[in-house]
Amino acid sequence: MQQINENILIFMNSLMDYSFVKFLAVTFADSPIFFLPIFLVFMWIFYTYKQKNNERKKNLLFIFYSCVI
Repeated sequence: MQQINENILIFMNSLMDYSFVKFLAVTFADSPIFFLPIFLVFMWIFYTYKQKNNERKKNLLFIFYSCVI
């Protein structure tokens, strides 16, 4: 089993030789930090003015607090 894990790790590291794969890896590693707060604020505004759904707003606050902590 250890040999299989080593082979998979070597293969995954060899993919980083391609600039496109490296760009995708960096983008998907860094993007959620920026998009999650924007998404939460947008959804909060949406549920405040369009839906008037207090339960969803409570869930969004819980997600926000969880991310901050």
